[in-house]
Amino acid sequence: MKKSDLYREYARALDMCENTEVREIDCIRWCEKPVLESGQFHNWPLEKYSFALAIVEDKPVFEGDKMWCILGEPREVTIKELCNGTHLVATDGGIFALSNIEKCLSWNQPKPETITVTIPRPKSVGPTVNSEYAEISFDDYGYRNMFVTAIREAMK
Repeated sequence: MKKSDLYREYARALDMCENTEVREIDCIRWCEKPVLESGQFHNWPLEKYSFALAIVEDKPVFEGDKMWCILGEPREVTIKELCNGTHLVATDGGIFALSNIEKCLSWNQPKPETITVTIPRPKSVGPTVNSEYAEISFDDYGYRNMFVTAIREAMK
């Protein structure tokens, strides 16, 4: 890293911190430790500096940070790099646009959503074949359709 690259990254960190609760010095590290003074770069080896790649939930995101992808099925991801200044790339190949990063990543593991539905009482429940299948029978198609509709609504 050249010194001019260092100042470009610093300017990017300043811009990124605008309109957030994050202080610019929280977005700069040297040897993986926070830099104590704002805007001062010491004669330390330049390659030891690192800058936040993004800000999520008012906390800077650095290379190697573990976060939760909250799109689709939640999964833990490790942040690898910033691509073209517009996307974060994870080690599992996930690519997340900075323009809506708050909808993609979180520091916290999402809690499963609990849904309560009222369904008609089945006539009988057969033996469970596996954890994804059970035989359920009703007295008539009306109850069956009410059951299926309730499940489909709950899954939306």
